[in-house]
Amino acid sequence: MMECYNKLCVYSSLLFLTNVVVAYWYEYYVYSVIFLLLTVTSVCYHSHYTTFTQNIDKVAIYLVVFYGGYLFYTKIKNRPENVTTTQVALSFIIGLTFLSTILLYYYGYIMSSLCFCEDSSSADYFHAFLHFVCSLGHLCIIIL
Repeated sequence: MMECYNKLCVYSSLLFLTNVVVAYWYEYYVYSVIFLLLTVTSVCYHSHYTTFTQNIDKVAIYLVVFYGGYLFYTKIKNRPENVTTTQVALSFIIGLTFLSTILLYYYGYIMSSLCFCEDSSSADYFHAFLHFVCSLGHLCIIIL
């Protein structure tokens, strides 16, 4: 793989630091550490494209997805009978950001568009937006 440097995606990777801080604030220490790992691996990957950096970034991504899914499931399963409007809104945003991630990444991969657009500049903007969407979804899981 060719080595290059993608400033936009490096900077957008730093959005995950908000998840580190908020997870720590809400005392989700494991989630905080996993997001710190994701921040580091994402910055490394977007500043030095290699198969190794891509693979360690994927591991961090899977850790965030599975732990976030587990935490969301646990919170939904254990919530009281009186669900608040805020909880419904946060759950809706979580679902929307999850579907948006699938659209931006997997649909984009299949169709060679969005994050995988032939125009690398457009692909970078979509990937940076993907970082924002993922960060937002996981912030909602934390505060749910």
